[in-house]
Amino acid sequence: MIFSDLHITKNTKIEILPTDKFDQQFDVLEKGDRIVIVLRPIHSPFAVSRIMSDFIKEFQFDCQYNKLNPANSLIKTINDWNMSLLCPPADPDMRPNCAAMILAIYIDPKNTMTFAQVGSITMKQRVNGKYIEISENHTFDNPIEFNNLLESEFYEEVSQSETIKILNNLAIKENVLKGDITTPEKLQNGIPSRFIGHPSWNGLGGKYGETYINTTPSVHTTTLV
Repeated sequence: MIFSDLHITKNTKIEILPTDKFDQQFDVLEKGDRIVIVLRPIHSPFAVSRIMSDFIKEFQFDCQYNKLNPANSLIKTINDWNMSLLCPPADPDMRPNCAAMILAIYIDPKNTMTFAQVGSITMKQRVNGKYIEISENHTFDNPIEFNNLLESEFYEEVSQSETIKILNNLAIKENVLKGDITTPEKLQNGIPSRFIGHPSWNGLGGKYGETYINTTPSVHTTTLV
């Protein structure tokens, strides 16, 4: 994959693909601030276009009217989009046929940057002449989801072997994982959640969808250099 550098400040850049979508707005909450959104489509651009059209307005509303701070507003906005794209539990065929990764960045007038992400869009900051990655791959490391699965009603209703079989079939269908998921250890490290509305991993839908989708993004606050 060929990445381009999108510089949001003199010393901060995002590595973007040609298919990524980018939006930036100024004076969102107060004069001198701004918000930057980068979305990376999965399967098709439909989810990206939906999210891009309303994300900043929802972030702004939660800060101004629900009195959330920027970090909590980013969490809530991403969580709302994640849940809105879950499929109905009774009809797996209605699951979304597309999804998105997101990196959302709010910079206040004092150059405090709060950023939230779902997926692996990379952001780097220049320190002592070298660019250091400050984002994280927030896609495939899911021990919490696995533990939730073990404690869920769904797990009690379906045997462990059957659960692994279901997840393995989904992985093969979407070509997400290499090889079979055959042990709890592999299952623990292999459930690809944290995609906003990921089509297959919402496949069980509704009540059980949250077992596979961690709706809490990675959130960090730092001072720009």
